[in-house]
Amino acid sequence: MGLQKKTIEQIEEAAAIWILKMDSEGEGAVQEDLVFQDWLKQSGDHASVFYALKEIWRELDDVGSVLSETTRTGKDNYAPVPPSKIYKYFGTDHIQQWGLIAAMVCLVFTASYSTGYFDAFMADETTSTGEIRQVILEDGSHIRLNSNSALNIEMTRFERRITLIKGEASFDVAKDPTRPFVVYAGTGQAKALGTIYMVRLRDEGAVVSVIESQVEVGVGRTRKMLHAAERVMIGTDRRLGQVETIDIIRATAWERGKIIFENTPLSEVIAEINTHFSGYIRLSNPEIRDIQVNGVFELSDPLALVELLEESLNLKSTRLTDHLIFLH
Repeated sequence: MGLQKKTIEQIEEAAAIWILKMDSEGEGAVQEDLVFQDWLKQSGDHASVFYALKEIWRELDDVGSVLSETTRTGKDNYAPVPPSKIYKYFGTDHIQQWGLIAAMVCLVFTASYSTGYFDAFMADETTSTGEIRQVILEDGSHIRLNSNSALNIEMTRFERRITLIKGEASFDVAKDPTRPFVVYAGTGQAKALGTIYMVRLRDEGAVVSVIESQVEVGVGRTRKMLHAAERVMIGTDRRLGQVETIDIIRATAWERGKIIFENTPLSEVIAEINTHFSGYIRLSNPEIRDIQVNGVFELSDPLALVELLEESLNLKSTRLTDHLIFLH
């Protein structure tokens, strides 16, 4: 029975990952993915669980649309959605349905961070959601872990090796010409002798940003030397992207408990807030995804940040709980 339960949970988690991918990349892209097709054909349970969760996720979209509907009562006044319209989707036993929807959201939200989940559980250093923490190594180097991050540390006579498992970290490296400081992330690595740089794992790869001095970034036999105020992407396809210039103040803002947006689409802003939020914020109106956001915000209170976005961008929100928020 325990094995059967574990297997079902694994199928549910895998299905949730595909649903999240479908939500972000489009249903067509996922349906054409050969890996997805193979997974779906492996077992009848895969298909039944996937389509059941997909239906719940679709109804979550419907709920978001209904909750974002308003009735104009004046020039700048809007009436709330009538409860009867909400009950249409939740049913009379709506509390039970809320639990079902919340469980689905938690499953998909957890799935979005599932890469390296078990490795992160066993990692040398981790941070929880909303936590930023500093680690001092035996050689005097300083590591700062961003929210929801994990890494392993291995100090040898010949190398100071850091493996970033998930999230983001900054490295203030103590000088030691005999032992390079190497951060392994994704498909590549970033090597320095004494400098300050940052590495962040994203869906499309690992981003290395240099704050001070220089860092050698490599994938296989390919190498690029980065200097201060430069960054490069180490792609999941084992290719190095183009070197770009960065704003150091903006790149390091999270270390000071802040986040800076400059002409950033609202969809990217919400994705960043979700990294620091112990719930899930969803844009229920696709027309607001590309609204540009500018400003400096505090990371310590994501809910206050959501309220500030509502006020400054003239948005509305509907909260099923403080952990499930629709913006429209």
